[in-house]
Amino acid sequence: MWYILDENNNVQKATMEEANSFYSNSRRFLKRLQTSAGKLSTVFLCLDHSFSHPSKAPVVFESMIFGGPLDQYQERYRSYNQAVENSNALAKVLEVIEKKYMGKSWRRVKKHNMWNYFLTGYNAQKQARRWFGKAQHKPLQKL
Repeated sequence: MWYILDENNNVQKATMEEANSFYSNSRRFLKRLQTSAGKLSTVFLCLDHSFSHPSKAPVVFESMIFGGPLDQYQERYRSYNQAVENSNALAKVLEVIEKKYMGKSWRRVKKHNMWNYFLTGYNAQKQARRWFGKAQHKPLQKL
């Protein structure tokens, strides 16, 4: 199913032609934010992404983070208000990451549980020393 936003930001059913014309409209971008911790983009998708639950309201909004430690993180929403609310929350998370972890190595942080590490102040370098000891961190020797 195809959808567009009306003047009051309510989701309305539409034809493919109407959705295509709305897709090129700048109104489909709800939020765009670029920080050193990543780029946040919240958009109206025009296409229902609730493929397994057609009886519920359509999932037509998406927030996604590009770059940084939360690269490719995404959330999808059913309503405009929910999308704006959660997009603002994601923007605050990116600001916290930028302030707290700017200049640190992102590769050392385990990506599968990123939220807990950032919110609790996880330090991957200290944890690596605890797990492996200092002997494991010797520089490579030439043969």
